[in-house]
Amino acid sequence: MSSTIIQCPQCRDAGQTSEVRRGISTTTTEYWEPYFGEDGKKHHHNPNVATTLYKCSEGHQWAITVPVRPCRCGWSPLSEEGSDE
Repeated sequence: MSSTIIQCPQCRDAGQTSEVRRGISTTTTEYWEPYFGEDGKKHHHNPNVATTLYKCSEGHQWAITVPVRPCRCGWSPLSEEGSDE
């Protein structure tokens, strides 16, 4: 049983309730390789993300994007520091 709670952000902010349906999910497939940093630890700076679209019964639509595999060092492809370039 999952403890994940998905609520429509617009309905929640307006104090309303609604049913939420999950739509299509996509994942990027950019090539990457883990490396050993100056600290000697293995780093997984995987730039790939998974995005899922949602729609509520009130007609609001939004997307949630998460890293495919976040690195333990805190690096994320979603942060401004997420670019290795």
